[in-house]
Amino acid sequence: MIFLEKINVHFGKGTAAFRVALNNLDLRIQEGEFLTVIGSNGAGKSTLLNTIAGEVIPDSGAIHIDDEIVTNQSTNIRAQHVARVFQDPVAGTCANLTIVENLALAMRRGKSRSLKKAVNSESQILFRELLKPLNLGLENRLDTLMTMLSGGQRQAVSLLMATLSPLKILLLDEHTAALDPKTSKFVMELTNRIVKEKGLTTLMVTHSLNQALQYGSRTIMLHEGRLIYDVTGKERSSITPQDLMHQFGNTVDNDRLLLNS
Repeated sequence: MIFLEKINVHFGKGTAAFRVALNNLDLRIQEGEFLTVIGSNGAGKSTLLNTIAGEVIPDSGAIHIDDEIVTNQSTNIRAQHVARVFQDPVAGTCANLTIVENLALAMRRGKSRSLKKAVNSESQILFRELLKPLNLGLENRLDTLMTMLSGGQRQAVSLLMATLSPLKILLLDEHTAALDPKTSKFVMELTNRIVKEKGLTTLMVTHSLNQALQYGSRTIMLHEGRLIYDVTGKERSSITPQDLMHQFGNTVDNDRLLLNS
């Protein structure tokens, strides 16, 4: 369970660029819940993920993960339980390392380093078995540099990397926004399968209202750092992207909310 209790995050204090990123935000997320997060530009979506990941320390409030208060816990410590996939397929991977080397590094996330060989025959067998269900042929390209992969291939590997080690929370920051529609659908179906198989508590930021309703079990809407809409269950299954647009009213940047993504 994740509980964000009266979280306030401000940027640019004492400057003309001052803004409120999260405004006294209260949010409870149950274990295993798949939450989709929508909102206009600057609504606080990425800041919400950064706060949960430990990359942003709130000015006030508390963050609870299960029974532990982790508000001031470092990103490295939190990485034992929290993983993230970014919008840019380049982010989160080492472009000049091979597929197998990237997967080996991901397997050590949140663990102490040692002089033990990172890639051995046993791990290569494991990685091939993990890559084979993708049907991308990557299980036969373990020694290929990540920089040689397409955006969709790299994002698929990024998802595997993020979920390779045991974790509780998966954060998805517009992770299909840079992909074409066909590849985006493939990555979302892969995401959905992994989340269900591993029972992960998941937050997915998206600008696609179709994705926000098609995937996950709950949708929330942020505006100016506040939670302005929260829908789940039967009510969520009956609403449409147009209904979500109506909820935003005049506060939404319609150009950034892609109904047909």
